[in-house]
Amino acid sequence: MAGSAQPVEKLNHTLIYFTDLLNELKITDWFISYGTLLGMVRDNSCIDGDDDIDICVHEKHFSIIKKKLDDLKFKPHPIAPQNTNGILKTLDTEELCSIDFYFCSVNEEGDYHDKWERVTWSKCTDEHGEIPSVLFENTKINIPHGSVTKLENRYGPTWTTRVQRGTPAGDGYRNRPVI
Repeated sequence: MAGSAQPVEKLNHTLIYFTDLLNELKITDWFISYGTLLGMVRDNSCIDGDDDIDICVHEKHFSIIKKKLDDLKFKPHPIAPQNTNGILKTLDTEELCSIDFYFCSVNEEGDYHDKWERVTWSKCTDEHGEIPSVLFENTKINIPHGSVTKLENRYGPTWTTRVQRGTPAGDGYRNRPVI
């Protein structure tokens, strides 16, 4: 969902904030996705000028995350209906940018089906059934298993190069239902 461009420092701070929040809630079955994953794998940082943080999470955590966001007084974004368990999207604050929690059904193979975007992130767990992680600014960030292949499937062969959104190179692969 396109919002206003944010500085990389605010995006990185937001990613760490929400990772810490998920850890506090003892939620482990989540991973960064879409543009956030692209930036972390390609640049080892969020993408300067992105508008939000994207996280896919098991749908069973919808109520827990919604309650925590409400308790912390995060305002829901009006474009994302808050009465479904497909997505929770917040408005920016002075300190944090918007976050998109994409709620997914998960099967035994570790496939996460994002109900909002209608995309299946296939085989996101490793051989031990766990979601891998990377260390970013002393914080463990979950990334889906096979993330390089998933990024190529989502964004095409030019995913390692920053391209302009709205061009065939930037958007040409976004209609794939399984990545």
